Amino acid sequence: MKNTATRQYVMTVRAESAAATKRRTLESAHRLLVAHSFEEMTVDMIAAGANTTARTVLRLFGSKEELLAQALHSLGQFGLARIAPDDVEALVNVTYYFYEKIGDTVIR
Repeated sequence: MKNTATRQYVMTVRAESAAATKRRTLESAHRLLVAHSFEEMTVDMIAAGANTTARTVLRLFGSKEELLAQALHSLGQFGLARIAPDDVEALVNVTYYFYEKIGDTVIR
């Protein structure tokens, strides 16, 4: 009797690689946002900083605008833990830290 059970093919390494590329791309956009305005930034600049291609960046995000939206959204998630509502000192410290990190970008 022939074994007809199929083995599932899981692309773990490929998925991990794609996630790493996306993370590097967001980090590249973060670095560029600190020094450049959105108009000055190019997809090629972002891709070079992520060690990938412009085509890959556009495949991952669809557009420069969507990349910017995701980069700005993710800025608030780096290195910040949840804060208890009554911990005013922690809230002030995190707000200060966050502003120092992206204040120039917001103003620009």
